[in-house]
Amino acid sequence: MVQAMIEGGAIATQPRLAIVLTKFDLVLESNDRQRAETDFASLVADLGRLFADAFSTVQSFRVAASPKSDVIARGAGVPELFTFWLGAAPIVATVRPAAPGSERVFGRLSAVLPA
Repeated sequence: MVQAMIEGGAIATQPRLAIVLTKFDLVLESNDRQRAETDFASLVADLGRLFADAFSTVQSFRVAASPKSDVIARGAGVPELFTFWLGAAPIVATVRPAAPGSERVFGRLSAVLPA
């Protein structure tokens, strides 16, 4: 899906990517905790390696916004995720492609009107 977004031009200015493992309280209580943690770390590493040129930062977060037990505090990981979201995005210079010339007046208007 990330590759499709990049190829489709939806990701063009090197945004920051947050990869979030939700329901972290359930992961902590799971018999498969180690496997879940390993799989998540592997996913984050793979995305970071494969799309290093497309994103300025790839960062992972483990969140338990509303845990069903007391194994972890309510809202765990949420402040860190919000801080990441509110962080300054990189400024990337973009170049607007020149509009092709046209013989017709209406066609030439597209070159001077904002897109």
